[in-house]
Amino acid sequence: MIIVGVLAALYIYLTWNFGYWSAQGIKGPTPFPIIGTFWPSLSKGMINGDTMLYERYKKDKVYGLFDGSTPNLAIADGDLLKTVLVKEFSSFQDRRKLPSVLGPTVSNMLTELTGEEWKKTRSIMSQTFTSGKIKRMIDSLNLYTKTLLEKMGERADADEMFEFKDLVGKCALDMVAAVGFGIDAQVQNNPESEFVPHTAEFFKFGVVRGTALLIAIVVPVLAPLIVKSGIGAIPDKTAAFFKNIMAQAMANRKADSNKHNDFLSLILKAQDAEDESKRLPDDVILANAIVFILAGYDTVSNTVSWAAYEMALHQDIQEKVYEEIMEVTGAEDDITYEMLPKMTYLESVIEESQRLFPGAPRIERQCTETITIEGITIPKDAIITIPVYGIHHDADIYPDPEKFIPERFSAEEKAKRNPYYFQPFGLGPRSCIAMRLAQTEVKLCLAKMIQKLRVLPCEKTEDPIPLVQTGQMHAKNGLYLKVQRR
Repeated sequence: MIIVGVLAALYIYLTWNFGYWSAQGIKGPTPFPIIGTFWPSLSKGMINGDTMLYERYKKDKVYGLFDGSTPNLAIADGDLLKTVLVKEFSSFQDRRKLPSVLGPTVSNMLTELTGEEWKKTRSIMSQTFTSGKIKRMIDSLNLYTKTLLEKMGERADADEMFEFKDLVGKCALDMVAAVGFGIDAQVQNNPESEFVPHTAEFFKFGVVRGTALLIAIVVPVLAPLIVKSGIGAIPDKTAAFFKNIMAQAMANRKADSNKHNDFLSLILKAQDAEDESKRLPDDVILANAIVFILAGYDTVSNTVSWAAYEMALHQDIQEKVYEEIMEVTGAEDDITYEMLPKMTYLESVIEESQRLFPGAPRIERQCTETITIEGITIPKDAIITIPVYGIHHDADIYPDPEKFIPERFSAEEKAKRNPYYFQPFGLGPRSCIAMRLAQTEVKLCLAKMIQKLRVLPCEKTEDPIPLVQTGQMHAKNGLYLKVQRR
């Protein structure tokens, strides 16, 4: 009888609030003890699981989920998304606070900070990404893009197919190291560069790390044990690599009498600020130096690669992009900052590739106080899920959603759509802080590439192309293409 009583008490503890959404008339999948409504993601992968639920419940505008026993409200309506992300931002300013399973470095990143700490850190970091400062970066970006074209030219001459993101990712690392920290990392010219494997380590979500994170989310009481064990943490050698790189960059900068206006200058200023409200502790500085590199690497390499992939499969679209680039640049090899906004069709191509392959297929917020919106009471600490991939592939919003149609993003077509149905960088005050820099790097990289090279499919190009099941927008078997000199 004691065992029966213990099991009954445990069941009640694990399921006591499973009626929270249904009591408000909100539909959703049936939750189960311990895993809540995670089963679709566990069995089908996050993207497929999210999309299945979105298609099943999108007509209801919202649907109720449970992460373990934590309430999670998925929103499929553009006007409600605007309310959460903008109008009522003060109640949803935090992202999901993940347990420190990945280690203290990740916990101090801007993406994980909350409340006033997030506001202060973002305010300091955002000064890096003004249009004036990005404009001054263009010469450096052109330099490393030129190296990328040289590497691609070598493969064109050898008629060699290659993993596209690998090559573009090295260029992205060179660019972000240069414009952020004044470091000439030489990643593209050094096959043995440690930057590549250590950066890639942050994006590895194998069985061990993924399981550790999942358990910490659905059974929070076990999180301290998982954190203490360190089984899901970023390796110490990777954290030490970036710590050493940043320490050397800071020492070099302090010894440099020239004036700089990059990210490194801002964090050094924040490190030594007399006003405590403007000062950042060393661990937060290190973490956000790393996140600057990671975001620049993954966002740029992913977006460039997917846009190139689609242009390889649609040669007529690539030719139209080429004609626009030549019309804007004329006989000039270098592409200036002022030329980029004139490449409107290229921008549509980029945005359509981001619709098909959004960098963040799911965006989350955490409710900081109990609030009622349009008759729905959302409790403190509940999660808000924005099923970006599902929205981007919704036939009611984007007819023939699996087709690559850049014209969807002409000014006329965008004006017809609720802007909250397109979120490659998120929207509202907590959107991607480096969005403008990433857009500039992506557009410049693609413009220079198509100006000089034709991107082609090869024997290993997959269509359709399978994705990894971890929720990252990465090709399962790699993204292989060829290039040809024009």
